[in-house]
Amino acid sequence: SEMDRRNEGEDEKWRKKERDMLISSRKEEIQISLQNKEIIECSRDGAILGAEQQLQNFHMDLQEENQELERHRHRRVQAKRNQEELRSCGEDRREFQEEDEQQRKEQKQQQLPKDEDRKGVNVGVANRITQWVKSPSDSSNRPPTFRPIIVKPGDVMHKKNMWEVIGDSSGSLEQRTKPAAAGKKYKFVITGHGKYEKIPVDNTNDGELN
Repeated sequence: SEMDRRNEGEDEKWRKKERDMLISSRKEEIQISLQNKEIIECSRDGAILGAEQQLQNFHMDLQEENQELERHRHRRVQAKRNQEELRSCGEDRREFQEEDEQQRKEQKQQQLPKDEDRKGVNVGVANRITQWVKSPSDSSNRPPTFRPIIVKPGDVMHKKNMWEVIGDSSGSLEQRTKPAAAGKKYKFVITGHGKYEKIPVDNTNDGELN
């Protein structure tokens, strides 16, 4: 009947309206869900970015600390090396001063005449004076002349030997000439380097030391 058709038409409208309302509600729910998802993703991305930024900052701070530690270690090594160099320089300087002082002492000792040299020179001079005193003088009482002896540095021992030779020869000559008659004249003749010989001369000649 027409009433039934009308009721069916109204029911169909209500079902369509309910379906549309359901679709709209479902669509809104989906949109809300999508919005929430985007918000969550944005929050998560922000958190991730924040964590990455913090990690990067931490890595940079760690690098700076490592560099500072490396510089500090290098300064300590350099300071230790400088101390060793200063200590080595001080030791070298002290050794150099000791060596220089030792060389100065040795040079001073070398420049000073030795006791043996001084003793030899004194003995030679004493023998020479004794020879002059014991030698008979001529009628004019003129002292004998002699050739000066030049003593060079480092030649003291040689001169000592020369004086000893003169002393020995003069002593032996004196022993040989002791029995000679008084007033007999002699002269000294150079027979070699640093050597003299005493020989008698006539009364008409003067005795001299060449």
